[in-house]
Amino acid sequence: MMPSSSPNPTRRVIEIAGIALLYYGAASLGLPLAWGNTNASPVWPSAGIAFAAVLWLGSRVWPGVAVGAFLANVETFLRNQAADPGTILATSAVISVGNTLEAVGGAYLLRRVAGSNGLFDRALDVFKFVAAALVACVVSASIGATTVSLAGLASPARYPTVWFTWWLGDVVGVLVVTPLLLAWCHRPPRIWRPHQALEAAVLFGGLVLASQLGFGGWPLQVPETPG
Repeated sequence: MMPSSSPNPTRRVIEIAGIALLYYGAASLGLPLAWGNTNASPVWPSAGIAFAAVLWLGSRVWPGVAVGAFLANVETFLRNQAADPGTILATSAVISVGNTLEAVGGAYLLRRVAGSNGLFDRALDVFKFVAAALVACVVSASIGATTVSLAGLASPARYPTVWFTWWLGDVVGVLVVTPLLLAWCHRPPRIWRPHQALEAAVLFGGLVLASQLGFGGWPLQVPETPG
């Protein structure tokens, strides 16, 4: 997976800003599931976005990962009133370093063990991708769990639980989201016919409805009546 050639400064700024927005937006899907005030979520799609971005565009986009992670953590800590503003800013900054090192280090490791091209062409390369993801996610989990413990956001006795939850969420995000994004980037341009667009919209709507029924209970929830 060779990163694209070095862009001009304007394009680089756009790439970094886009990745930051994508990371921040995807974080809103995982942070509501976070354990306590630790921001350790069992599902973290942002990790997959960061991993795919570095693999596709190169390590030059690491500021986008760092900014997106920092803003997502600050916003959630403030909303939950987890600590004082100074502690929140410092904790979020260190966590964002872990998120960035995970993406950059994981991409470097994957290129070393699997090469640069045809990442999912062979079964062996797929196993290498999984192995690299399992190892790379140790970085963010270790930095994140240690940081929230030292900041007093989680008791030392809960460290193993926080660490495993953090690691699991990042692994799930990388294994699910990264291949999807890389496959989408490598797809040839396609012109959708009207009936194909309609079919895709119906399928997507069905997926959303099924997700709500299975996980959210809507629209089967009956509102409580006062009294």
